[in-house]
Parts: sequence; structure tokens; C-alpha cells
Amino acid sequence: MAKLNLKKISKKSAEAPEAPATETEATETTPASTAEADELSRLRGILFGSAINEQEQALARIENRMAAHAAEVRGEIDALGRRLENRISELGARANQDQNSVREQLLGQSELLKNSVQERSDQTLLLVNRGIEELREHKIDRTKLSEFLLDLGSRLEGEHTDVANEDAR
Repeated sequence: MAKLNLKKISKKSAEAPEAPATETEATETTPASTAEADELSRLRGILFGSAINEQEQALARIENRMAAHAAEVRGEIDALGRRLENRISELGARANQDQNSVREQLLGQSELLKNSVQERSDQTLLLVNRGIEELREHKIDRTKLSEFLLDLGSRLEGEHTDVANEDAR
């Protein structure tokens, strides 16, 4: 008898369902159709119940593995993020140290260059002052030179007049 009902249900489910003619037909359920639906559900449970349960368990295991894997990946990402932050901090500190070192080297070189320029400037000033002093020592004052030339000119004129007088005598 169970086979007979199964065949009946199979034939009915294979046929296309007819659309209800009126709204009242769609909402009304006959006791026969409800019994058939219950029978169908029971048969499906008997035939496919263990397979469905196995698939649900397999899906649950997969979901658990995926959740565990996702948590592991999140943990690895967090660890990598912390390592990256630490590395960035280390590189920032190293860059600051290198920058300070370069700054100190530049200041040292700047100071050496400043001292070298100052020393050259002092030497040049000393040479200029020596040159000025030598010029002052060897320079003849204009007024003294004019007095000398006038005196020389008057002497030469006086000698010339003396020589002319002697010649005239």
C-alpha cells in the first residue's frame, strides 16, 4: 500500500500543478492534500534524511574550519601589522638618528670651513696691512717731494747761474 501511495504522489508531483480558479480554492486545503503532503515529507525524511543530515554536518564542519581558518588569518594579519608598526618605528628612529648625525657632521664641517675662511681673511688682512705699511715707509709725501724738487731746482738754477758767471768771467 505504501508503494501505491508513492506512485500516486510521484505522478501528482510530476504533473504541473494547476492554478486555482478562485481565491477561495487557493486558501482552502483539503484534508486529502494535507495528508499527501505529510506523507511526502515523511517519505523524503526516510529516503533523504540521513543524506541531508550528513550534508548539514559536513557543512557545519566546513563552516567551523573556515571560521577557525579566518581567525588564524586574522591573528596572522594582526601579528604582521604589529611587526610592520614596530619596523616603521625602528626605521623612523634610525632615520632620526641618521638625520641628527648628518646635521652634526654638517655643523662640524661648517665650523671648520668658517674657521678656515676666517684664518684666510686674517692672513689676507695682515698682508694688506703689511703692504700699506711698506708703502707708507717708502712713499714720499707730496709736500715733501715738492719742497725737495723746489730746493733741487733752486740749487740747479743757482749752480747754473754760478757756472754761467764763471764762464762769463
